[in-house]
Amino acid sequence: MGSNENKELRQYRDLSHLSVLIVDDNLLNQKILAKILSRSYIEPDFSKDGDDALLKCASKHYDLIFMDVHMPGKDGFEIVQYLRKIDNTAVILGFSADVTKEAIERGIKAGMNAYLTKPIEQETLFAVLNQYFS
Repeated sequence: MGSNENKELRQYRDLSHLSVLIVDDNLLNQKILAKILSRSYIEPDFSKDGDDALLKCASKHYDLIFMDVHMPGKDGFEIVQYLRKIDNTAVILGFSADVTKEAIERGIKAGMNAYLTKPIEQETLFAVLNQYFS
C-alpha cells in the first residue's frame, strides 16, 4: 500500500462534542481552518473581529478558541488577556504568520495555551488537539 493510500485511510478522532470558535478577520483563513477541523467533525462558530468574539464568548461556552493575533481593532493578545481575566477556561490557540520569539512569548503571556503559525498545518493542528483533548 502506498503512503498516499495510508493518508486517505487515516481515522480522525470525533471531536464533534467540542464547541469551537475561530476568530480571524480573513474569510479564507476561516474556511481553510474549518475544513481541516471538519475532519474531526467539528463545526466551528466564526468571528471576524475581537468585539464579535467577546460577544460570542459572553453568550456561549467554548472549549477551544482559535485566535488570530493580528486583526483590526482589538488584537488577539488583548482579547485573550480579557478572556482570561473573566475566567474563560477555553483552550486558546493563537495563530499568526508572525512567529518571532517575541510574538510567541507575548501570546503565551497573554494567556494563550499555544501559538501556531499560519498557514496552520493539519498534522500540527491535530497533534495540538490531541494534546489538549485526549
